[in-house]
Amino acid sequence: MISAIGKSLILYVIGFSITAIIYYSADNHYAHGPNLYHLTFALTIFIGTIWLIVATIIYYIKRNRNMLGYILVNGIATISFVVYLWIILHPEPLPEPSDIQEDQLSVARIGASTLIFNNECLIYLKVKDSVHLDLRDSTMMSIDLD
Repeated sequence: MISAIGKSLILYVIGFSITAIIYYSADNHYAHGPNLYHLTFALTIFIGTIWLIVATIIYYIKRNRNMLGYILVNGIATISFVVYLWIILHPEPLPEPSDIQEDQLSVARIGASTLIFNNECLIYLKVKDSVHLDLRDSTMMSIDLD
């Protein structure tokens, strides 16, 4: 079983090493399809999955305990890849527009000072004619203070 684990790990070490070498050495600027490193990675996972299926069939036919090492390593790699794809292809849904909290904007005038709060955070402070703090984004809001 230990030798089967080692042989399976050799497949992934070689496959992922070739993928890394291609990634760092080749021109990876083609944006309209998979690059060569995508294909070598997919081929490595595909070979491991086929190896998993064959090892599982042989294990159930011959009850060869040596196949458990192949099943273990290739099963972990295949399941990890499927979970990774599931996470990428099924992202967490965005909140509904009705669930998004509206910004609460409040203005306070205290003596010669003007304060603007956004969700209880100070974003603007003006004392007499001097602006001491201005964190407003002029493209997002327009406020006439005078």
